Amino acid sequence: MKKLFLTSVFAKTAKEFKKFYGETNGKSAVLIPTAAKAEGGSSIYIRKQHRVLERLGLNICVLDISVAESNEIMAKLLNSDIIYIGGGNTFYLLQELKRSGADKLIKELEGIEKRQADAEEKLEKAKEHLDEVDKEFSELEAKKNEYMSGSHTEQETKSYYARVNEVKRQLDRASEEAGVRERKNQELLNQIYLTKEKIEMTKSQTETYHNKLDEQTNERKQNLQRLWSAYYYKFRFSDDIFTELVKNYDRKHIVVIEEMLKEMHDSSDYSIYLDGDKLNVYTGGRKPIVFIYENGVFNGIFRDKSVS
Repeated sequence: MKKLFLTSVFAKTAKEFKKFYGETNGKSAVLIPTAAKAEGGSSIYIRKQHRVLERLGLNICVLDISVAESNEIMAKLLNSDIIYIGGGNTFYLLQELKRSGADKLIKELEGIEKRQADAEEKLEKAKEHLDEVDKEFSELEAKKNEYMSGSHTEQETKSYYARVNEVKRQLDRASEEAGVRERKNQELLNQIYLTKEKIEMTKSQTETYHNKLDEQTNERKQNLQRLWSAYYYKFRFSDDIFTELVKNYDRKHIVVIEEMLKEMHDSSDYSIYLDGDKLNVYTGGRKPIVFIYENGVFNGIFRDKSVS
């Protein structure tokens, strides 16, 4: 049975969730942070949610619907015991579900599974009816010799054979109906199997594509790390910074960021560039790219959704 757990701050209600759900240790969970991206969410947010889920003993995979292929989305959703949707802009999340086509695939599979569940219920009822009729027919057959020996009146014998014929007709109809229900149920099970096979096949193709993309991304990330370590040696950068930059920003935005970092690096007073613990870099969008700066370390980015 599907369950829905709604909460505002999951870190504060994780214990309640465990009571609500039951044993979570070893279960799989897919973390969907997509809605938070539209509200300026960053890798810091994902790490926090990841830690909370890990403390529940869950095996976690992250799924960003705004960049994943529809079949990858479906495969991860199907293979997870728990779907964790982070807070943020739900309209953006729905938009990305529709854009990727995942909403249609989910509805398609849910529709087939619902029909199959209904068909299975009807099949069970048909089998129960068949068993009841078969039992009555067997009981009548067991009395056949008794009626053939003439130990009953003519009227009783006529009534007996009339009932035998009626129950035999019922048995034939019940057997036919059970067969039809069985074939229908099997047909729907085959549809579910083929749909999942299609998803798995596309997932495999998608994984191959993403593996190549990850290799290219990792190479760009390492190059950027080497350059920044040499150019901005007074600063330290978290690994997530480079992942975020190479995945979500093109070269023209990175150049602007590098110019700002150089100014700050060469300055004798870093504080004039900071807004508290944040460095705002305007790259042409309506909002700046916001770097989190703490004790000489840049350790996160709030992504600017207006950057394109």
